[in-house]
Amino acid sequence: MTTYILLGGSDRGMTDEQNEKLRDAILENLHAEKPRILSVMFAVLREDWEWKFRDRRTPTFRRLFGKNYEAKLAYPDSFRKDVNWANIVYLHGGDDTLIAHYLDKFEDLKGLFDGKVVIGSSAGAVYPLKEPITRLY
Repeated sequence: MTTYILLGGSDRGMTDEQNEKLRDAILENLHAEKPRILSVMFAVLREDWEWKFRDRRTPTFRRLFGKNYEAKLAYPDSFRKDVNWANIVYLHGGDDTLIAHYLDKFEDLKGLFDGKVVIGSSAGAVYPLKEPITRLY
């Protein structure tokens, strides 16, 4: 079963308590020893993906998991392989039209996400709602 954790947005500004709750929800539903996070920046301009992953997302993941995680940036051409590698798919916020532009190309997205923890923030939280979801945190 896929677990969806939908954040309202501005997840970089979460308090320590909010981060703890997020980490607990992730770990409760993660069926693996080590988080493998796929950082999906499709909702922002392409030229911003690498620096946002490096300067914003990596510190967020470090706050959540210390050094006990792996993370990589998603790319459209390797997205299917990237999702298969990950046990956490983090759909970051930005423009809902941009994220749809990339993700709408994958007709079997719900199946691709099966068994994963999918975290969505802002536009990344809205996109999964296009499909019926059975369990929300």
